[in-house]
Amino acid sequence: MDKERIGVCPIESDAIVRYMLRIAAKRGVLHEGAKECGRGLLPYLPSNYLPDICFEHPLAKEVSPRIALVLDPYDAHYLRYASDGAWPNDAPAPTIPEPTHWNQYVGIVATPDGVHAFTHVADAQAGDVCLAQGLLSSAPEHVAEPLRQLASLPVFMHVRKDEGRFELVVLLQRAGMQERFANNPHRAEFVDLLRRLGADEARLSALDKVSGMFGVPYYSSAHGYQEHVVLLDVSHFSFAWEGADLVEARAGIIASDKVMGYARRSFKPVIAYQWHITDECDQRCKHCYLFGEDARMACVTTPWDQLVSTLDQIEERCALAHAYPMLALSGGDPILHPRFWDFAELLHKRGISWTVMGNPFHLNADVCRGLRQLGCFQYQMSLDGLEAFHDRLRKPGSYQATLAALEPLQEAGIKTQLMATASRQNLDDILACMDVAASRGVDSFAFARYCATSPQKARELYPTPQEYRAFLLSYWDKRQAYERGGCKTTFKTKDHLFTLLRWELGEFVVPAWSKARPDRVRGGCHLGAKVTICSNGDLLACRRMPSKVGNVRFDKIIDVERGDGIRRFAQVDGIKGCKDCELLMWCRGCRAVGYNATGDLQAADPMCWKQATEA
Repeated sequence: MDKERIGVCPIESDAIVRYMLRIAAKRGVLHEGAKECGRGLLPYLPSNYLPDICFEHPLAKEVSPRIALVLDPYDAHYLRYASDGAWPNDAPAPTIPEPTHWNQYVGIVATPDGVHAFTHVADAQAGDVCLAQGLLSSAPEHVAEPLRQLASLPVFMHVRKDEGRFELVVLLQRAGMQERFANNPHRAEFVDLLRRLGADEARLSALDKVSGMFGVPYYSSAHGYQEHVVLLDVSHFSFAWEGADLVEARAGIIASDKVMGYARRSFKPVIAYQWHITDECDQRCKHCYLFGEDARMACVTTPWDQLVSTLDQIEERCALAHAYPMLALSGGDPILHPRFWDFAELLHKRGISWTVMGNPFHLNADVCRGLRQLGCFQYQMSLDGLEAFHDRLRKPGSYQATLAALEPLQEAGIKTQLMATASRQNLDDILACMDVAASRGVDSFAFARYCATSPQKARELYPTPQEYRAFLLSYWDKRQAYERGGCKTTFKTKDHLFTLLRWELGEFVVPAWSKARPDRVRGGCHLGAKVTICSNGDLLACRRMPSKVGNVRFDKIIDVERGDGIRRFAQVDGIKGCKDCELLMWCRGCRAVGYNATGDLQAADPMCWKQATEA
């Protein structure tokens, strides 16, 4: 494989680490002796991939410096692309183990005593769970109250107690690139609690100086002087007491060129793919686009070798973008694939996040526990209306089966999402389904519009623009009321016409900064941004309309997504009813809804009330 093409670091990774250590030293958070330890780490760095580098800043007593190179399963597979399949074990010593599970971290740590390999399983838990497990009863008395308050903040905590020694590690949760320690909304509370746990005021204040994005300068023969952006930020705090005496206090500082740092939950930018691995299904829903108008009389199931080779392509494509893959497995019902569980094992081994969009009929407590153990974090089922409508659209018994499947999913720790397909027939039912979702403690509820499989069905089943606006407004008002009441369920606003509604209500204002580049898509319909993968290998620009742009058996996903074939679907400057709208780069409605009603790729969204009024 071409290293120049795969490599994701424009300059050598050891040069980046040296530069970031200098930045940290200037900002007063680099431990005496850490530079020397860092030099011992450099021979282990891959040349064109920067692993996370973590070093520690003393918060109280002087402690021995430590600096570590940290790899996880994602890094393991990216490194294979950057090193022609080899695992980086050609450094002098020691051998770096390879991670085998999604929550396992490996790497090497350099101290004044030398360089040592390590393997660690991330078993930290949310603070309230730690409290329930008796954290306070084992903590020194003067530590108990600050810990109780820490547990109420967005952190994960890990506790170890060995004879008279009590150790606490606090991992900061992060939500994205903009949420750093220096601007964390809970920063003042963190600092106060850390001070009460024994941290020194001056050393705490230095953490703000290091929390930010820094550009590492380099020269490119093609582009001249450039910057490689790296994050320096606080990743964790650790304390140790012997009896009532504080013996260690450290802050972990991460250097990373990904979106977020060590102890991540959602880390790099994510590239999500919907992947239909089989057409086999227990239902033949009346609105299904797979079988509508006899589009596909026979069910197709993706063969095993194609599953593996396609997964390899997805990982390569994400490696080039320095992003994580996230897969939504669908069908049909993906569980009906004859090698579904083998594939789930493979995804788990590779550390890939995945969800299922399926049916309720094969779910029980054992199946749900198996899904969760193999890394499935969300299961989506359809709820198109109350029982009479839902069962008429899908099949008798489907409504009750869906509700019954929620409990084993929730008990297994899998997030649940209910999804409706909205047409003229069930707008009122969808509003009623919001109450069902809230009463059942569902994590999220969403809907997408019915996409006609013929112009005749579009005329019959598409609501008018005024009908659809009234429905969106009712949904929005009901959503707001549930939010004010503290409802656990998130009611999503997937439909891009919500942007138009929010704009009319004053809830959305086109940002001034986007007006400087009015030609750049900022949100809305993402037709042509990436592909959907079908069970027969076809790559579609949109799963809801005829839009084949390639096939994984003959084409590479990355080439298709960068090719001319998909670009014609991404063009936005000729969409009827949208091209002169101030919301063009933020909305565009649903292109598939318009295309399937007219056969015109540039057709206006037939439910957009703004263009209907102005026409």
